Amino acid sequence: MFGSLQVPPIFPSSRNALYTRFSLNDWNTANVTNYVASDKARSSAERVRLDAVRLCREANDKTTRTQNDVGRRLGDRIGDIEYWKTEVRNETDQMITEIDALTRAKAALEKMIVDLEIPLHIAQECLYNREKRQGIDLVHDDVERALLKASQIPYCHTTNAVIVIACSRQITFS
Repeated sequence: MFGSLQVPPIFPSSRNALYTRFSLNDWNTANVTNYVASDKARSSAERVRLDAVRLCREANDKTTRTQNDVGRRLGDRIGDIEYWKTEVRNETDQMITEIDALTRAKAALEKMIVDLEIPLHIAQECLYNREKRQGIDLVHDDVERALLKASQIPYCHTTNAVIVIACSRQITFS
């Protein structure tokens, strides 16, 4: 009954184990090698960790310096902007004052033009009436010279009108 069944004398895994066994010296050598390799890996990891800490500190220091520099420059820029805002405000106030003065001068000039129209008209009418005289009454006297001088006002009147127009343009562009 058991004749057909054969039991192998040694299992293949057991046979391999007998031939692959190491000596205690081999084990100690391998253990020391592993210890040295793990010590090198630990030293390398410690160096990497220290380098990472150093790089973090350097990055933090650089960030702090950059933030301080940017903060200082922003403060300077804000100061410059405030200065120029004040300058623009002062210039605007001066312009408003000048525009008001120009507007008052224009109004006074317009009033003067209106006020000069009546005396001009009277002087021209007097000259016209003097031209109606006849004979010896057509004399060139001081009164006629004064009336001629007063009739020269249209030149001033035209000049004043040009000045009023220039004032209006200046006020418009301001």
